[in-house]
Amino acid sequence: MNDILILLVVSFSVLLILMFILIFTLHARNSKKIQSLLTEHQKLEQQSVLFKQHLMQIEENLNELRAGNRGVSERVNTVAEQVKDIAERQEQIINSEPESRLYSKASKMAAQGASVEELMQDCELPKAEAELLVSLHNPV
Repeated sequence: MNDILILLVVSFSVLLILMFILIFTLHARNSKKIQSLLTEHQKLEQQSVLFKQHLMQIEENLNELRAGNRGVSERVNTVAEQVKDIAERQEQIINSEPESRLYSKASKMAAQGASVEELMQDCELPKAEAELLVSLHNPV
């Protein structure tokens, strides 16, 4: 019985030693993995900070672009209204003075080299006015 007890104690001691070795080995492996994971976590944290900074910069740029866009849009609308007003006034002037259309046409024709007779005939201008336009646009 004593031998069995001694064998049992020795077996138990060997088992304890093996378990201790196993635990120590597992602990060593896990420590390396934990250290590796911590290092990776720190890298990811640094990248996250950089990404957040970059995102903030992009948001600032976007806000500046939006503000500039609003200003440009307002200016375009103002210019469009001004062009519309000018076109309306021009149309009123053209429609209110039919004779001015003939003088405008005659001036264009004279600039293109039309003769006095062509101006008199096409634009119903007196000879003196036709001669004046031709001399203004074609000085000798």
